[in-house]
Amino acid sequence: MTPRWQWLHKLTRSIFPTTLQHRVPRGRTRFAALVVEMVSHNIIRGVMTTLIGSILGFTIFGGMFLDIYNNLAPPIKDSGEITLVTISHEALYLWDTEHSNPDTTPRAMLAQLVSLLDKAGAKTIVLDVLLDSPQDGDEALASAALKHGAVIGAEQTIINQPRTGRLFSKGITPTLRGQDAPIIYPAQANLFFTEPILFTGEMIFRGVHLVQHYQRSSIVGQWPDTIVGAREEVFSPSLSLAAAWLHQARKNDPEAHFHQLLHEIKEQCTTVEGDIHCSGQSVSHLPDFPSKLHQDFWLHHMGSEHNDYLPFVPASTLLMLAAEHETFKRLGIPEDQLPPTPFPEDVLAKIKDKLVIVGRVDIASNGHEDRYPTSYSFPLFKNKDMAGVRIQAQLIDAILSGRSMVILSGWWQWLLSIGFIWVTVVIHRRTHIIWQLPVWLSFATFAIMGGYLLFVYGNGVVLELGFPFSVSILTLLWFYARYEWVDKLEERDTYNDENYVPPIHNDIEMDPALEDTIVEGKLTP
Repeated sequence: MTPRWQWLHKLTRSIFPTTLQHRVPRGRTRFAALVVEMVSHNIIRGVMTTLIGSILGFTIFGGMFLDIYNNLAPPIKDSGEITLVTISHEALYLWDTEHSNPDTTPRAMLAQLVSLLDKAGAKTIVLDVLLDSPQDGDEALASAALKHGAVIGAEQTIINQPRTGRLFSKGITPTLRGQDAPIIYPAQANLFFTEPILFTGEMIFRGVHLVQHYQRSSIVGQWPDTIVGAREEVFSPSLSLAAAWLHQARKNDPEAHFHQLLHEIKEQCTTVEGDIHCSGQSVSHLPDFPSKLHQDFWLHHMGSEHNDYLPFVPASTLLMLAAEHETFKRLGIPEDQLPPTPFPEDVLAKIKDKLVIVGRVDIASNGHEDRYPTSYSFPLFKNKDMAGVRIQAQLIDAILSGRSMVILSGWWQWLLSIGFIWVTVVIHRRTHIIWQLPVWLSFATFAIMGGYLLFVYGNGVVLELGFPFSVSILTLLWFYARYEWVDKLEERDTYNDENYVPPIHNDIEMDPALEDTIVEGKLTP
């Protein structure tokens, strides 16, 4: 063979080593079968390697099969207790045309909204807005909140001591908290996130910590005058837990006080070496939680931002209706000729006796918008697909409705893994190599659909399949690796044995001239 074609000869021998090393010439049927088998093994090995990499990458960096179930599941009806009041660009522009994109929500506008919601008959008002720094309009907001009597404000916690994980919160500015009697009840608004997926740098929202233990310092001024400020160690409920409890408690007892919830939490929860532990699984007036107060409460989503059933009223609508009503009064129209409230019946129906949560849905100018990736931004989780105020509303609705999420883990994962391994072995042994990949993918689809049905009809029972799938794929890859590196080596050694007598297969087309050359179990030249 000329040197020009030696590379082709070597390449051919590397691709079909087993066939070319056979001393018995193979027929076209047998040769084609060997080629198909080899190609099938390589295809399946490549597909399975890709799948194992994708599943491990998906699960290690934050993804869950829960995200698939959430995207497939239909929207869930709301409890009928909650209404959103959304502060958008339009509302901010109507309030102050010169400063229509403020980083800090105008307190005077919040005061006006609280006053309007009080007139419309809202039972509980939640301000999903940080109120930790003194601002113009605090006095007006404090007056409106004190008149209503059931307003909850958001406070944010940060890690104060990285070594111990100790948390700190600025709390709510003292003007809004009040001294002798509470004006706005503080509750921690931090959400629960998991690790970023696919290195996007974004944290995926999963749920909420129902109770946190941290140090709060609600002070004003500069040091050393700040020494006089309030400094306390607190067990604080989440914004969602505080809102749900206060709303239900006021329905059962109009005189219910927020401190009753704080007392219940303090009775249930203790700290051990900085870690919080709570004995009970719930608090009064609310359905039982699937987890204890110090554990993560995973949100069973109602739907994406575009298809959930939560009713909402734009803040701009409330401001415009109130402005029209005030304009009619200034024009001298008698009070008895004006409607008792600025709101039509359809707006009143959404607010009266409801738990109303107020928050911004615009994108702040500093880039720190209150929006987060959720399961509905699957699979890359790059899109901040839901506003924080809507997340809080869905959390409150889930607590009020008793809608829970239960993730099967621990021994369930091991039991599923054993079952997946058994199915994989059966598929490998009972199915032809050409059909093994379609059969395995069908089994995987069937398992995912089973998990989806359990999620939907089991009211939030989550069957996580990342680990079982990974074990199954690794088992199948081991079979293929064994075929390539063990079985083929044994087959080659057998063919190289001079005492080897090759079997005569019916599907081999043997040259008649060679059949007479088999003498005493050996091949003659």
